[in-house]
Amino acid sequence: MHNVQKSSGYAALIQAAAFILSPINFVLLLPSLGIDPTALPDPAAYLPVLNSPLLYVGSLIQFVLAGTVVLIALALHEGAANGESLGGRWAVAAAITGSTLLLITALLNVVALRVLGSAPAADQAAILLTAKVVGDALLAAAFVAVGWSFVLTGWAALQQANLPRGLALLMLVGGAAAILTFVLPQLRPLTALFNLVWSTWLGAKFLRAPIAGRAALATS
Repeated sequence: MHNVQKSSGYAALIQAAAFILSPINFVLLLPSLGIDPTALPDPAAYLPVLNSPLLYVGSLIQFVLAGTVVLIALALHEGAANGESLGGRWAVAAAITGSTLLLITALLNVVALRVLGSAPAADQAAILLTAKVVGDALLAAAFVAVGWSFVLTGWAALQQANLPRGLALLMLVGGAAAILTFVLPQLRPLTALFNLVWSTWLGAKFLRAPIAGRAALATS
């Protein structure tokens, strides 16, 4: 169990880095390519930069999160009452669902961009618009699933008292904010902030000492 949690500690820190990179990509990297992420996609903006690695940073972030959310949920599930927590099992199921949706979203974006370069000019706008609509829907569903995973994990940690109470509450709040982005997408920056804080805290906790039994780390 210690090895799993240590690996998940690194995963949590990588996840924190992804939460930092996401707004940077939105605010700085995409605009530096001449792309407005808040507007409808314009083929004229995408075609000149199809070979730029910066165009694929968003997909990379989604690939990373697809792996980290599952590793973290599994590690916390193992550390909760010897893996017998019902909430922990549901958290793992929700994490796997969210991970799958994130992977599909990332692949959709990559495939759409690869097809765009060779598509007839008359079809390019439709390709980008379809990828955006479907991708946004999948991403919203992924946020809901991952949010539930964080909420259930935080709730299980509160019940088991095997994490600091403040950390468990941050996971609850961050997960709830992620769920609410389905109807309030403007909450995404706040969601990223909450999840950045608890991911960093959890990563440090995992690397410093494994979760082992009720109340073992609740006061640290």
